[in-house]
Amino acid sequence: APFLFYTEIYEVIRVPKPFLTYEQQIQKLKDKHLVIPNESEAIEKLRAEGYEILCVEQALDSIMLDRFTPEAGKRYALVFGNEVDGVDQEVIEASDGVIEIPQYGTKHSLNISVTAGIILWHFRPGQD
Repeated sequence: APFLFYTEIYEVIRVPKPFLTYEQQIQKLKDKHLVIPNESEAIEKLRAEGYEILCVEQALDSIMLDRFTPEAGKRYALVFGNEVDGVDQEVIEASDGVIEIPQYGTKHSLNISVTAGIILWHFRPGQD
């Protein structure tokens, strides 16, 4: 299964009474999620674990999604940006490649949920 990497992850924690301290809340998050302080460290860690890092972005030398075929059994880490700023250039440069969703017309921006849905559908197992 692909690993989805977001630069920010938010989780709503139901805090029982008595209230947890800030440090206790952070520890609770660390128990559930891999907490890495920045994108560079995340990329290094994922690459060391055998993932190929692919950014989803409109960039020079990107590969159009309809021309990209995921390799069976290969582990991919997908990096998504937000629809205003996209993926940081230093993250693009540190990645193994960039894939882009072909878009036609005058608008060249998709909501992150739409983008993730399209990309994950393309990475589904057993595609032709």
